[in-house]
Amino acid sequence: MLRRLPLLSAVVGALLLWLEARSCCFDTVPFPGPGLTDKLLADIGSRGGYYLRLDVPKADETLAMGPETIRCSLDVTLTPPKGRPIHCSIGSFFRYAAFGFAKLQLYQSSAGRWDLAPGRYTIEIASTGPCSEVAKRGGALTLAQEVTRPTETYLWSTFRHYIGVMCLSGGLFALIVVEITTRLSRRSSQPLAGAKIPT
Repeated sequence: MLRRLPLLSAVVGALLLWLEARSCCFDTVPFPGPGLTDKLLADIGSRGGYYLRLDVPKADETLAMGPETIRCSLDVTLTPPKGRPIHCSIGSFFRYAAFGFAKLQLYQSSAGRWDLAPGRYTIEIASTGPCSEVAKRGGALTLAQEVTRPTETYLWSTFRHYIGVMCLSGGLFALIVVEITTRLSRRSSQPLAGAKIPT
C-alpha cells in the first residue's frame, strides 16, 4: 500500500507531461526568398483550426500596435497523413499580436485556414514573388492554432505542466523514501550473525 500511492502519483505526472509534449509540435522555417521553397513539418495533437503565422522583428521601439499588413506572394501545399494535398495562395499577412519580451510581431495569413485532425502534416511553402518588408526586417513561418480564449488556455496549460512535474517528482521521491525505510526496517529486524536467540 505504501508503494501504490507514490507509484500512482508518478504515473499520473508522467501521463500529464506526455500529453503536454504530444499536444502539438511545429517546425519554424525562414521566410523563403523569391523562387525558393521551404518545407515545414507539423505534428497535430488535437483537432482544431490552424493557420500559417509569420513572426517578424519589431521595426521600432514604439509601444502602440496599430493594424499593419505585409504583402507577399506564397503558394502553400498542405499534405495530410491521408487524403489529397490541399493547395492555397497567400497574398498578405495581417498583424494581430506582439511578443514584447522577444521584440517580435505576429502576423496571421489572410488565407489558408485549415480544420486539421490529429496527425503529421507536411507543408510546402513556395515564394513566387518578392516581399520587401520581410527582406528588410527578416521573418520566420510556422503553423499556429486558433485559440478562442488565450488567457484561459495559457493558465490551464501552465497549471497542467506544474501539476505533472510535482506529481512525477513527488511520486519518485516518495518511492525512494519508502524503499530506503523498508530496507532499513528489514535489516534491523534480522538477528545479528553469531547472536544467541533466547529460548
